[in-house]
Amino acid sequence: MPDVETFTAAAIPEEALDPVSVPVGIFEYSEGSVAEPYVQVKTGRDFVVVDDLYVEGNCEITGDLTVTNLTLDGRRVDSSITISTDQDNLDVSNVNVVRVETGSNNVTIGGLSGGVTNQTITFYKPSTLNNLIFEHAEGVGDQDIRTNTDADLTFSKRVKVSLICAGVAWLTDKY
Repeated sequence: MPDVETFTAAAIPEEALDPVSVPVGIFEYSEGSVAEPYVQVKTGRDFVVVDDLYVEGNCEITGDLTVTNLTLDGRRVDSSITISTDQDNLDVSNVNVVRVETGSNNVTIGGLSGGVTNQTITFYKPSTLNNLIFEHAEGVGDQDIRTNTDADLTFSKRVKVSLICAGVAWLTDKY
């Protein structure tokens, strides 16, 4: 691997603990410990992990993360919102559960925004009152909803509907 330096925990220079002056390279943690509770890596280019990487505690990634296998111990944090009115451009950035309250009226969803490719959202309607309606290809949201029937979907009973983002549109997955 060109342009890669490897450091053991004992050999990481003191200035490496300063997030501004972290040397470019791979940090190999074997025997020994780092004086700080974390090391922040800002390399300006890809950070490569050759073997396993173990993170104890929280890990914030501010760019793309590509993994071959990912194991989570603990729970996945889900972000949810509740809606009770018609939505033509519902912002679903970082959302994966939408509770749809239809106790007082029908709720029609015409389009979404802020979705990313392969994001999955579950809409659920806990009430048997009124209808939940997904409009097929309405064209008013940043990201249209494309139903598997190529027509609007109307649900009058309790239901859970999953949509998956295909980039510029959302596809009904299962219900």
